[in-house]
Amino acid sequence: MDKYCVVFVCNKNYFDKFVNTCNQLITKGKYKGNICLVIGDDLRGDKVLECDFIRNNNIIIQYFPNIHFTKEFLEVNNRINCGGSNITKRFQWHKLHLFNAFFKEWNYILYLDCGMNIFDDILPIL
Repeated sequence: MDKYCVVFVCNKNYFDKFVNTCNQLITKGKYKGNICLVIGDDLRGDKVLECDFIRNNNIIIQYFPNIHFTKEFLEVNNRINCGGSNITKRFQWHKLHLFNAFFKEWNYILYLDCGMNIFDDILPIL
């Protein structure tokens, strides 16, 4: 399973959802491979990352600095009507880091949203 890595992206607001979904991945999903959590500035160095769940499951923490948007980008982005998450949840752009060379260590990356529910073995997906 070392050729696979399941990746989550979360900021401090979504950390509890990450733990819940990741726990389901391990228990209900029966996943035993690599897991990576991509974080930004608000979780960098935070004690919450030292919790037993992270340590006991050997979760890889990968930090990328928050993305700073240009004024021009924000003017265009703020006019897009897609439910408002493009304005209120700008951290979601951290998903673009899944294309970073850091992830070339694995052959396959499976991205999961924090807050998803996993009900059964994920092996068929892999």
